Amino acid sequence: MVECETYSRNGGEARLREKGVLEDVLEIPAIWEAHPGQSNYAARSETLLELGGWETQVQIDLGPAHREHYERLTPFLDVYHPEYNVAIEHEKKEQMRARWHLMKMQAAHERADTLDIDVAVLIFPTDQDPSLRRTRRELEGPFFTEHFPIQIPVFAIEYSDE
Repeated sequence: MVECETYSRNGGEARLREKGVLEDVLEIPAIWEAHPGQSNYAARSETLLELGGWETQVQIDLGPAHREHYERLTPFLDVYHPEYNVAIEHEKKEQMRARWHLMKMQAAHERADTLDIDVAVLIFPTDQDPSLRRTRRELEGPFFTEHFPIQIPVFAIEYSDE
């Protein structure tokens, strides 16, 4: 059994509920726990697809538009739902990467020439460097409210298998 603690910013939880995918999103940490790491990518991808059409390793184009594809910033999302425009990033390594995930999802949310992203979801395992507590503090602090405003609805989950 996976236990989850959650945090919502800019109406993230409400948007997921409106779209009818909140329960799916809350099941995804258990899928990651059951199929961890790169060696379980295929099983995890299949399970996410079966859950309700969640696609894995979806590329977004952050431009610049006047450059060839190989010269543009084109990162991948861990999970994306094309019908509901929900992007999910799972991070277990470092808080800096969690910040990058937030910034790239915000950039895609603002950019017309890439996938539509209506809600950004971050998922963290408990007892790893990135944490729900630190992410909450950063989203509410000046870094993401003044310097690099995150306006996209965000839903963050920290999970444990205890």
